[in-house]
Amino acid sequence: MIVLKLSDRFCPNAFQPLYLRVILHLIKLSDMINFFSENSSLNINLKLITMKKSIKIFHWTPRIICLLAILFVSLFAADAFAPELTIWQQIGAFIIHLIPSFILLAFLIVAWKWEYVGGLIFLIIGVVFSPIVFIHNYNMNHSVWMSLGIILIITIPFVIVGVLFMVSHSLKKKNLLKNNS
Repeated sequence: MIVLKLSDRFCPNAFQPLYLRVILHLIKLSDMINFFSENSSLNINLKLITMKKSIKIFHWTPRIICLLAILFVSLFAADAFAPELTIWQQIGAFIIHLIPSFILLAFLIVAWKWEYVGGLIFLIIGVVFSPIVFIHNYNMNHSVWMSLGIILIITIPFVIVGVLFMVSHSLKKKNLLKNNS
C-alpha cells in the first residue's frame, strides 16, 4: 500500500524518484477517470501497483510462460514451407498451421481478463492433450522416455500456466478481502 502525504500528492517534489512521480501522476489521472467511471481499467492497474511483490510475481509469471509456450507451438508452423508449393499455397498452409496458436492466444486473452476461467481452460488443455500427444509420439518413435520428454516440452507448460493463473486469482481474491476488511 502506498502512503503519501497530501502535499506530496498535489505538489510532487522534483527530487523525488521517477517511479514515485509516475505513480503520483497515475493517481491524479485515476482520480479524474474515477469521476466518470468507478470500474476503470486504470483503477485496476493502480491496484496492481500497490500489490505485494509475491502477487505481482504470480500475476505475470503465467502470462509470460504462456506467451513463450504459444511462441514455441508456433514454431511448428514453419514446416508448412516446402519448395514444391507456390507462395500462396505456402502462406495458406502456414496460416492453417498457426490455428492452434491463434486458439491458444484467444484462451490467453480470456485468462488475462478472467484468471480462474482461463486457468481452468489451460489446465484442461494440458491434461487432455498430454495422453494424446504421448500416444501419438510413442507410436512414431516407440520410446517411452522420448515421448515423456515431448510431453514435458509441449503440454506440461500449459498445465503449469493453468495452475499459476488459478493461484494468482486466489491470491488476489485473498488480498482484496484482506484490504476490504
